[in-house]
Amino acid sequence: GNVDATVIYTLTNTNELRVRMSATTDKPTVVSLAHHTYWNLNGQGSGSILDHELMINADRYTPVDATMITTGDIKPVAGTPLGDRIRREGEIDPIEFVRTVAVARLVCPKSMVRLSAGRDDMSRETQALCFLAGANSIFVGGKLLTTPLPGQDEDSLLMKDLGLRPFGEARAGATL
Repeated sequence: GNVDATVIYTLTNTNELRVRMSATTDKPTVVSLAHHTYWNLNGQGSGSILDHELMINADRYTPVDATMITTGDIKPVAGTPLGDRIRREGEIDPIEFVRTVAVARLVCPKSMVRLSAGRDDMSRETQALCFLAGANSIFVGGKLLTTPLPGQDEDSLLMKDLGLRPFGEARAGATL
């Protein structure tokens, strides 16, 4: 039979991305919708996504086999300096975080490297080092998901002190 499928992407007021999928058929048909969206981290129309690298701050991961299919296991992230330090101390060392930003800039030179959730706990000095290491964007607003962010005045002062200018108009919920 014929399948009419719809996918609706919604960004909520609390910065949640919701994906709603539905399908109707004109005959009894097996339908199994799956979400495999790929985002171009360099911006729309800027080429292939095949060279993208993405780092997700997680305490567990799902390993894959030789054909890149998940094995079904859920394993702890261990054996990396950052992962092991988080396990021991419960927080990220600022210098390790700055190194992570530098690696992101080297691996993904065309991408936005954005400081966002958790920035309220970072010192001005750590944020400044992140910009020197390659960060080129911050999320501005009262909250990102459930994490508070510095205020607009604090961010504006930091940008001024570092000699940085926003890409566009600064407003709550915006990206600089």
